[in-house]
Amino acid sequence: MIVIKLKKLAQEKGYENVSQFQRASGTSVGTTRRWWDNDTKGADFDVLEQFCEFLQCEPGDLIKRVKPS
Repeated sequence: MIVIKLKKLAQEKGYENVSQFQRASGTSVGTTRRWWDNDTKGADFDVLEQFCEFLQCEPGDLIKRVKPS
């Protein structure tokens, strides 16, 4: 399973909620909410790049593979 860690990383950088992060990053509300809630069905590389650029991180900081137990 792939896990999106946008919420955790954004909160570590001082963005308390999805609205605050969305406004600051300039990303669309729907896309940001899906990534924040780990509810996206696929990764648009342009969006991934935008989040990485804004948060000054690498893709591996935002996406993690978790093996089923």
